[in-house]
Amino acid sequence: MDRSYALARKVAAVCIAIVVFMLMVAWATGVHGTRAWERGTHLTLLPIALVGAIVIWMRAETEAASWKVMAAAFSSMAFAQAMLGLRLMPRLEAKYLSPADVWLAMWSVLLMVYLIRRLVKSDRTNAIVHVLDAVMMTLPLTLVVWEEVIKPAIGDASTLSVTHQVVVILMPALDIFVASMLILLLLVDRSPARVTWFVATMFLLVGDVALSMRGESASARSLAVSAPMWTLGLIGVVVASSLPAGA
Repeated sequence: MDRSYALARKVAAVCIAIVVFMLMVAWATGVHGTRAWERGTHLTLLPIALVGAIVIWMRAETEAASWKVMAAAFSSMAFAQAMLGLRLMPRLEAKYLSPADVWLAMWSVLLMVYLIRRLVKSDRTNAIVHVLDAVMMTLPLTLVVWEEVIKPAIGDASTLSVTHQVVVILMPALDIFVASMLILLLLVDRSPARVTWFVATMFLLVGDVALSMRGESASARSLAVSAPMWTLGLIGVVVASSLPAGA
């Protein structure tokens, strides 16, 4: 394989090693219970996000300054996972949006900013039209996900806290917008990085939808889907960012 892919291979190996190590720790310590596994998932995602932040900061120093937006995105993800994994802040159970929720939203927003900048760079003339296309793709798809998947699972949304109601629709919507932007970028120019990132975003979307389908507290069923999806998705974005061109 081309030497230009060496960084991506190393990053993938490190991320896989992190997952294996955390699984071994869970097995050795006899982790059991939904809450414990949820915390373990966040503590697994934390170092993976840090790997992404470090790799992207290195690229920002030697390549385009636009990489700093991606580095900030991974840093936001790391902050969120630290808060959740170390139980510094709750998620979905608080009356108001917690800092962890805000950091997770910032992760998606910063990814969107980076992709919009890439789209402008690739096709400046039609950039605004493409962004509007992504919005028009996002709105109906989000409505379908809400009506056909999330709403039937949670039942009466009015029984949930305002924070929960906002998050259950916001996070999948942001994922769908990122996926829409990636589709448009793939139409402009296809690359292994963009394909990998799109697949990773699909994993993250499934994970966020599974989270949105749970009640006020974590469930083993939702975690069984969201945990592996989040892990695969985040690793995919890290690897995609390590590939030549990045996106």
